[in-house]
Amino acid sequence: MSITRTKEKLAEAISIYERLSQNIKNDSFISSLNDEDWAKHLRTLGHDAAKLIQLSRLLDNEDLIRVLSDKQKKLKRHKLWKKRVKKKARHQQLLTEKRSKQWVKEMEWKVITAKPVVEKFEKEDDKEAKAKIKELSKTLTKLTQLRDLRRKKLENKGHFFADDGNDFFNKVKEWNEQQQQQQQQQEREKEEEKGKKEIEQVKELVIDKQDKWKDMEIEKTAYAYWCESNQSADALLRIRRLWDQYIINDDVIDERDPRGKIPPTYVTPSPPANWVWATCLL
Repeated sequence: MSITRTKEKLAEAISIYERLSQNIKNDSFISSLNDEDWAKHLRTLGHDAAKLIQLSRLLDNEDLIRVLSDKQKKLKRHKLWKKRVKKKARHQQLLTEKRSKQWVKEMEWKVITAKPVVEKFEKEDDKEAKAKIKELSKTLTKLTQLRDLRRKKLENKGHFFADDGNDFFNKVKEWNEQQQQQQQQQEREKEEEKGKKEIEQVKELVIDKQDKWKDMEIEKTAYAYWCESNQSADALLRIRRLWDQYIINDDVIDERDPRGKIPPTYVTPSPPANWVWATCLL
């Protein structure tokens, strides 16, 4: 039996004992009872007394008392152990925080103390680098001067330097490069013209049977221009898009608006190629 269950049984026994004591001591209540109520009261007292005896026998057990005592001691030990563990953990946390703060202080101190040293080393390195650059610059200047002197001596002897020092050679070189560029440009233009001609040859002009000129044969260039919408759907869509900006519905026509002269439906011949020709027709 657990300690909680034992406490409940003990509380129940104490409650029954107090109730029995109160009922026995209440003489005025007993004297006022009739025979039927007295019999009922006796049955209640007997039931409570039997229950109290049963509980006393259950609780008055040496083994149970020993087990409960061991459990109480165990709970007490566990409580003390838990308290020690919490105290130890709290102490360890305080130590950790203290060490962390100490470590932060040490790092800050090291950074503060090391900054002048680092700056000193950086200054020394910069000074050495500048001195080295200065020395190399002097060496380069001397070498350049020596090279110029050597070239002058060689030029006086008739030696030719193609990279610099000869204006005529540079002009010839520049002219040659220009000629090459012009030649390349001409070749590209020829290739483009050739490609255009091939494309024009591939596209055959479709002439309607009803289209014919009275005095002469149809001029294909003009026919291809004015009847462009009959050649392909793309051309028809492009021309219609050019005309859509000039088309007005009948409901919103204004007499003073010159654009009202243009009908809202598609008409033949083909519309002009751009807005300039369209305004001329108006």
